[in-house]
Amino acid sequence: MAVKTQVDVRSFKDAVLAICLAEAYRHDPIPAKDLQASIAAWRRSTVLDQKQVDKYVTPLVDAYVQRDYFNPLAETEVRGLRFDFLKCLDLYHDPILDRVVKKLEEDINHRGARPLPHKRIEGR
Repeated sequence: MAVKTQVDVRSFKDAVLAICLAEAYRHDPIPAKDLQASIAAWRRSTVLDQKQVDKYVTPLVDAYVQRDYFNPLAETEVRGLRFDFLKCLDLYHDPILDRVVKKLEEDINHRGARPLPHKRIEGR
């Protein structure tokens, strides 16, 4: 039986969103610290091969964070907006990320690993 659950997919996509946000906000210490801690917690709990994750996720995240979402109307109100959160949401919903998820799931199935349960921190 294939190792594929909604929890696995949601957990991975949540981690990609956190990675993207951490990269996007790396110069702002408060959200960056929290996001890096969240990523580290996910990495400790996943059965995915981190080399594979890095191989696929890093270039994808970098490409999205570097996108230019300049909006001249918003710029007249607040200068220097980058819309980084919107970029990460767009990545989260991109079908390309779904294909990466499928590739990594195939890797899990091939190795015969069993996913660890996704646990949320109590009180959050």
